[in-house]
Amino acid sequence: MIYSMETYLDDDRLPVIEKAKICEEKVTLNNPELIFNFLNKYLRLGKRTEEYVYLICFDTKSHPLGLFEISHGTVNSAVLSPREIYMKALLCGAANIVMVHNHPSGDPMPSKADMEFTDRLIAASKLLGVELLDHIVIGHDSYESIFYRKGLEN
Repeated sequence: MIYSMETYLDDDRLPVIEKAKICEEKVTLNNPELIFNFLNKYLRLGKRTEEYVYLICFDTKSHPLGLFEISHGTVNSAVLSPREIYMKALLCGAANIVMVHNHPSGDPMPSKADMEFTDRLIAASKLLGVELLDHIVIGHDSYESIFYRKGLEN
């Protein structure tokens, strides 16, 4: 079972998480191909016309805790900040995270900006103790693991 999660501010302006089930089945998302297949099945990520960025949070046993939509951008960009990503990861008690986004062009080749942002997330993960396991770029029918490209695969 996996949940879609969103953060809101309560009446005291404190962040809270609201969750909704995406699927009832037990899912394992421990490699880029499984993540690619899951996000295409439940969110049709490879078919989206704008960039969407998702955060998948995992517990210490690498079981998925939930999925956050981090950004919904344009045809070729999305606004991202490590602050918002790690705030959500820490609020839900994540031990590990995976970032995923799509390229509406259909070409999953990571851009220079994708590679640089991944480096920023890796640096933040070391400071915060929430390991970034991968950053996956999804095209129409394929995906690329930025960690694999960098030689960092877990």
